[in-house]
Amino acid sequence: MPTGLKDDINQDFTLSRQPLNENDLMVFVNGLLQKKGSDEDFTLAGSTLTFAVPPNEVDDVYVTYRPNYS
Repeated sequence: MPTGLKDDINQDFTLSRQPLNENDLMVFVNGLLQKKGSDEDFTLAGSTLTFAVPPNEVDDVYVTYRPNYS
């Protein structure tokens, strides 16, 4: 799970490791797959996810990816 405060304000969440590549990353909020891109639901920079709409305290954020161990 990504770490970060779910408070309707914070948009940035950190993964424990950087994904192997961007195509190996899937992000779900309340069971709905999110779209990646600057005009979409979230962006990825290294191991930081930035949501377009900040999750709130009741949102379920789930991320699946292959981590980069190098």
